[in-house]
Amino acid sequence: MPALALTSLVPACGSAGAPATADGGSGADSSTSTTAGSGATGGAETTTTATDSGSTASEGSSADAGSSGSGESGTDPEPTAPPCDTTIAADLVAAVGDATDGAVICLESGTYPGAGFDAVVKTSDVTIRPADGADVTIEGMSLDASAHLRFTGLGGSMRIAGIDVDPVEGNPASIAMTFDHIDFTEAITLRARAADMGWLIDHCRFEHIAAALYEGRITVRGYDVDADQGIVISNNLFRGGGEQHSSDGVQLIGGANGVIVRDNEFTQLDQGDYPEHVDPIQVYGARNIVVTGNYFHDNDGTGGFVDFDGPNPGMVVTNNVFVAHEGEFYPWSVAANAAQGWLIQHNTFVGGGSVRIDGAAMDNVVRDNLWIGGGGLSVEEGLDVEHDHNLNSGWPGDGEIVGEPTFVGGPMPASFDGFALAPGSIGTGASSTGGDIGVLP
Repeated sequence: MPALALTSLVPACGSAGAPATADGGSGADSSTSTTAGSGATGGAETTTTATDSGSTASEGSSADAGSSGSGESGTDPEPTAPPCDTTIAADLVAAVGDATDGAVICLESGTYPGAGFDAVVKTSDVTIRPADGADVTIEGMSLDASAHLRFTGLGGSMRIAGIDVDPVEGNPASIAMTFDHIDFTEAITLRARAADMGWLIDHCRFEHIAAALYEGRITVRGYDVDADQGIVISNNLFRGGGEQHSSDGVQLIGGANGVIVRDNEFTQLDQGDYPEHVDPIQVYGARNIVVTGNYFHDNDGTGGFVDFDGPNPGMVVTNNVFVAHEGEFYPWSVAANAAQGWLIQHNTFVGGGSVRIDGAAMDNVVRDNLWIGGGGLSVEEGLDVEHDHNLNSGWPGDGEIVGEPTFVGGPMPASFDGFALAPGSIGTGASSTGGDIGVLP
């Protein structure tokens, strides 16, 4: 597929109040609830509900930005920018520090110096956004021991050259932070030092970004907190790579716990000359991560969700579309080394990407998935993986079927939603719960 001039393909994220969706639909938040039973009992089950706007187009069609979406396109109202309480053209840090709880600060067009927010604690969100129609650049940001700030591009457009979160060990964690409808031009390093942090990164774009301190465009460093850390990464676009701009999409390391990565699009993440493997999502020493509703396509690094250095226990990988690219560096759409208690369910794998389970793996469930064009389930000899009700997994078992499915979007759909099974296709009504195998948009 020929390369596109991405900057001419779409407007800036959040420009003119537009949400970062694929089809010009809503930017409203989506909601996901996932429950996973033990792989040993066979009681694993997942339910995903997404109210966000839906599908992103593939690279060759006119994607807007941001969300893969596992809900219907264009069904929710477009989000609006909150009204301004004050408008400034300089002194951003001072204005935020002086703002009352719940205030909305609007920024005139221009470039604002790197902003450091140290112990800026509010009890309800202070919102920072462009003035109506303004084009704003913030040359980097640091957060330390702060609370209840929201940066949004709604109303105009906003670019931020990366964020460095809580670099000082021993300080309170920065909590209740929202970044939405923003173009990031450098990476986010989020040191997750507490439980229930209340972070949302939503409807943003991470295009052609080089690795920084860690390998991810968003890296969550977890510090082995033994509880859900309350971090959601949703409806974002991770696009572009190459020799000078190679990095993972999302990297979850150091005991990151309970992070939700949902309804994002990962595309054109190219290996280039980067010395590390380029992964849309990589886990290293993470736990209880939920990866759901994402659309992976046209990547030539690893192409999906990888754990090469397990164990990373309790992963839930549900309702994603993985479209393998001819030049992918690795043959696995999901790599699970020493996986423990993983649930891999209701995913659609296209073009030869497999699910690889190896190492000291135990108590894992692979259920209700669909493969077309090769791939399947690959398990190291001697391991026992609970698997059932898959289409073309390559393994015999309860409810396992073989055949050529058809999709509502045709032979090679151009959107996430297009990968739903067409009425009457093999795999309809054949899942473990009587529904369809594969993704459920």
